[in-house]
Order: sequence, then structure tokens, then C-alpha cells
Amino acid sequence: MPMEMDTTDLIARARAGDHNAFRDLVQGHSHELQVHCYRILGSLQDAEDALQETLVSAWRNLGGFGQRSSLRTWLYQIATNRCLSMLRADSRRPRAVPPLPEATLPEPTGAGNAPPPAMVEYRGIESAQRVFTAVSFFPAAPTAWYPPAPTS
Repeated sequence: MPMEMDTTDLIARARAGDHNAFRDLVQGHSHELQVHCYRILGSLQDAEDALQETLVSAWRNLGGFGQRSSLRTWLYQIATNRCLSMLRADSRRPRAVPPLPEATLPEPTGAGNAPPPAMVEYRGIESAQRVFTAVSFFPAAPTAWYPPAPTS
């Protein structure tokens, strides 16, 4: 009961314009909201942006929070809607395709298990960047699956 009383007090103070009360109110939820956004968006930078926009929206709309649900549920709803809006906006935006550098493929060698010489130069960060670039061209996979509703 004291936690509920404390939350109610923080909400009242935040509605009155107390920034510190709002920070205390949402601080415990920030990390899990960021993870939630990351799972939907698949990008840490986008998740951080979505989290910031979620918190700004929560601050602006705290007066409309009727406490019919928990604060956590309300914040998750804002975060989910923000992420879905970002995905819709991103799907409408034309993607700029970065040009890939010209590469000459090595001739097959009979060197057994040794990697071809051209592959040796693409290790470490450069290799990871090439993989990331290649994967970014794949169509977006669904981020969540919900079973169909049972039919009666």
C-alpha cells in the first residue's frame, strides 16, 4: 500500500509541474521500456529515440492519465504506439542504398581450408559492417506473433 500511495503522490506532484517527481515516477520503467522499444524496432538508436518520445508524451499527457490502469501499462501503451508509428513512417520513406565497393572475386585455389586472400582483408569491424549492410536489405520480419483468436 505505501508504494501505491507513493505513486499517487508522485503523480499528483508531477501533474502540478514537478519535474523531479516525474523523473522518480518513470525512472524505474525506463530500462524495460527501452528494451521493449528495441524488440519492436530492432535498432538501439531508434529505441532510444522512441523512449525519449515516450517520456515526453507521458509528461505532456500526464493530466489525461486516469489511473484506470497501472502507470507501467500506460507507459507501455505509449511506447508501443510510438514504435509502431516509427515503423509506419520508416516503411513509407524511400531507402537510400549505399553503393557497395567494387570487388574482384578470387580465383578458386586448391589451398585446402585456408581462406581465399580476398577474404582475409574483411575481418573485424569491416566484416561486421558488410554483414549489417547486407542484412539491412532484407525485408522486415514481424516482431511479434499472436495466435489467432479461438473460434466458438
